[in-house]
Amino acid sequence: YEEFLRLDWFKTILSWQDSNYGCFTYAFDNTKKAKRHLLIEQEMDNGCLSHKSGLASGVLAIYARAFLQ
Repeated sequence: YEEFLRLDWFKTILSWQDSNYGCFTYAFDNTKKAKRHLLIEQEMDNGCLSHKSGLASGVLAIYARAFLQ
């Protein structure tokens, strides 16, 4: 999986992070809304999104592991 880790992608992901709360919000969601919603994103306090923040945390953990090796 390490061949997929790129420094420019890492910097882009960090730029999407909310500077006050450290989570990820709708502010950076430029995807089109689908007609069907199989899963509903749960909005937490301060506009943080549970799924988007959790997914980003997992990706950042992969980068952290790669940087520490």
